[in-house]
Amino acid sequence: MKIHKFNNIYPFTLFITVYDDLATLLNRFEFFLASDLEKVNDRIHEEFTDYKVGTTVAGCFPVMEKKSGILGILLIVFQPEMLDTKTVAHESVHIADYYYETCGLTAESFTEGDEGFAYLVGWAAGCITQVMEDYGKTRKRSI
Repeated sequence: MKIHKFNNIYPFTLFITVYDDLATLLNRFEFFLASDLEKVNDRIHEEFTDYKVGTTVAGCFPVMEKKSGILGILLIVFQPEMLDTKTVAHESVHIADYYYETCGLTAESFTEGDEGFAYLVGWAAGCITQVMEDYGKTRKRSI
């Protein structure tokens, strides 16, 4: 399973992967609750069971990479064939929200421009698109 890593000006990392197996993810990451960064690796099996029933296309999880100690957010694409622009936009907003919350930033209103938040949403959408393009190319070669 390939896990892509993206950085920007903020002190957290965006990880993106197309789901293959939970064991690989648990070996690489500590999973946390979004609200208080409580470790939830012991309960993540239940959450992933819910995601695998076929109703969730993608999901975001606060994580820490075990080897490096890097904190960030992991976007897991559970159903790559179902990923569309609506889901990319939706998950990009969650990613931008994560950065704003963890960095203690506050969004501006539309009339104030809200450029910082818009930048992050666009950046996240670009990262997701790049990963999915790479996934499509890799998948075509293996068929």
